Amino acid sequence: AHTCKSSEAVVSTQSTGSMEVLKNQIPEGSAVLVVRPDNITPDLLQVALKTLSTASVSFEITERLGLSKETYDFVIVGLFGGVEEFDYEVIQKAMKPGSTLAIVNGNNDSLSLDLLINGFSDTKVLSSTVITAKSPSFALGTSSAIKKAPKVWKLSADDDLEDLIDADELLTEEDRAAPDKKTYTCGP
Repeated sequence: AHTCKSSEAVVSTQSTGSMEVLKNQIPEGSAVLVVRPDNITPDLLQVALKTLSTASVSFEITERLGLSKETYDFVIVGLFGGVEEFDYEVIQKAMKPGSTLAIVNGNNDSLSLDLLINGFSDTKVLSSTVITAKSPSFALGTSSAIKKAPKVWKLSADDDLEDLIDADELLTEEDRAAPDKKTYTCGP
């Protein structure tokens, strides 16, 4: 499992500023998941709900993230700090295809590469504390049939067939004969 480390953050005007930056990125009516540490007070959750009021916001603690089958249009990690490590695969399972992941208070220099390696694209640094990326446009674990390749080589009646090799002439009688087991020695 790939993990990402997010630096410790104190909920302050910086977090409120990050919420304002994210508010402009979240389409109205989107289902938003905020991954939070378990020690956040209800007052801080209310501030986040008010700031992100144009969306349907859900909160989940990191340890319970993979338990729900619900998927979201926008996932925010590290908004309240305290999320030191998370698993990209678990995050992707909580995301709809083509949705957005926002990481707050992370090290933006290493996050861009981490996100790319873990299947995210369209990475954008929104501020010194916020980076976003798009999830793949297909659901994690989906498959699709491979289309048959068109036949590349076709012979017509006009082709010169003298240069073609007959497959039956490739093997000699000696090649076709079964090997003599007595001539082989096995073991030490």
